[in-house]
Amino acid sequence: MGASGAAAHAKPQLPAISLREKMMLQKGANDPDYFKDVVRPRLYEICGGDAETVQELVKDVVRRYQGIAGLVLPKFDPPKNMMVKMPGLPRKVAPVKPAEGLDKNFDVPLVLDHYFDVQQPGTVVVEPRKGNDRVRVVSANDGVDLYNAQGFPSEGLAYVVDRLREYGAGGKSEILLSIAGLPTDKKDPVGSALAQTEDLIHQTYPYVSGYIDNRWSPNTADLPLLQTEEAYRQTAVLMKQLVPHKLRLMKIGPYEPSGRDAMLALVKAFLDGGGHGVVTTNTFKVPKDQLPAEVRGSWGYPTAGRSGAFLTGYMLRSVRDIRLAFPEADITAEGGIFDGHVGYDAFKTGANSIAGFTVYARYGFGQAPRIMRQLSEHLERDGKTMEELQAEVKELARKGETMPSSTGEKRSPG
Repeated sequence: MGASGAAAHAKPQLPAISLREKMMLQKGANDPDYFKDVVRPRLYEICGGDAETVQELVKDVVRRYQGIAGLVLPKFDPPKNMMVKMPGLPRKVAPVKPAEGLDKNFDVPLVLDHYFDVQQPGTVVVEPRKGNDRVRVVSANDGVDLYNAQGFPSEGLAYVVDRLREYGAGGKSEILLSIAGLPTDKKDPVGSALAQTEDLIHQTYPYVSGYIDNRWSPNTADLPLLQTEEAYRQTAVLMKQLVPHKLRLMKIGPYEPSGRDAMLALVKAFLDGGGHGVVTTNTFKVPKDQLPAEVRGSWGYPTAGRSGAFLTGYMLRSVRDIRLAFPEADITAEGGIFDGHVGYDAFKTGANSIAGFTVYARYGFGQAPRIMRQLSEHLERDGKTMEELQAEVKELARKGETMPSSTGEKRSPG
């Protein structure tokens, strides 16, 4: 499953960054086009083209200065017609979130506070994990696609609990923590994973509003042992027993039409056990020999997880399938959402919220306010609030019907 233990804390030294480049980052935090066209290329140059080092360098700089983020980042209030109530959350929120993996160890929450009402840190595991060896993240197609084989690198539960405790003193976002109980005992994979899940929840529940059970990393060994109906049902039962008043979601991967019934059976098991809903969809597993040449040459693993614009169709189909099958489920749409236009398609298809990773790696966090404004404009044109739209989509689903797409053609990120 990849190395674990104290080795998880041994990280490659990050390259130095000049004052001018820090100023570029500050400007890019407010201007997503400047980030994409100027900041991102410069960061890749500094980091020798390594996508994971770019991500770590940005987070390192942001972490150092997040205490004064309020002085350099403009305050953004989400449009009022965007606000919705989500199960287990104590207040209405804007349903646009950073996806799991963007802030794995909850290192930069005070900066994300300026862009999001809800954060999804993690995925957190009990013991520190190095994950797979590098190179394990590659950006392709001008940042529209990411390929990874990280294998759940994590600083571990104790580290994240400390970060959550610190944040609780003054943070404003609702926290949905992505967790993974791992099958440490191959003779009893489900039992050992449930024991870890219980530990993860017991130590974090005072600081969070809900959980995402994530066992769908395509590059982490033994996780398929947990991708069964009974394992999902038992996990949902446990989560409901431990945190009955908090939001409880499962994450699933992309599937082809032929895999629809099997995936919906897993979702049904989780909902029947007491879960609220689903995060869809995770990265798409690609064999090495099918990777683009620019990725394949440096890739040391038999497969890679592909994310980005490629996932838009998988995401929309999955959201539609789940909404029709389970009209009351809470659905977070992830994968291929680079702007509010595709995001609005996700909401009209059946999503309760949307989340992104690759979009913010490409445009910076400043893309989040733009997405929310675009969504608000769509709602205004349709004469609805987000809550009214979601109620209408659910009512149609109860009748076995869906709402037509707004944007028509699928858009490629600019």
